[in-house]
Amino acid sequence: MPKIEDGSLRMLAVTWNMAGKGPHKNIEDVFNTQRVKHHIYAVATQECCHSILTSFVFNSKSEWKNKINLLLGREYQEIACVSMNAMNLSIYVHMSVHPYVHCRRV
Repeated sequence: MPKIEDGSLRMLAVTWNMAGKGPHKNIEDVFNTQRVKHHIYAVATQECCHSILTSFVFNSKSEWKNKINLLLGREYQEIACVSMNAMNLSIYVHMSVHPYVHCRRV
C-alpha cells in the first residue's frame, strides 16, 4: 500500500494509442505495479478496443477497464472517467488518499 512520505504523492500518467486493439496480455509492463505503487493513475487511451470510426457507434471500454481494475486491485477506485469517441481518460486513486480528493471533474 503506498504511503504518503514527506507530503509527496506519487502519480503515473499514461497515454496510449492502442490502434483499435484491446489491451495486450501483459499491461503490467506499462504500469509496472510490481515495483512501484502510485497514489494516482491517470490513464488516457486513444482507439482503445475500437478504431476511430467504430468508436462513434461502439464506445465501450469495459474490456480495458476490467484489465485495469484487475491490475490495480480493490485498493484503487476510479474517481473520474470521460470519453469522447475514440479517446478516454480514467483516473484511479488509492484508498489511502481518496478522502483528500475533492475535485472530481475531468
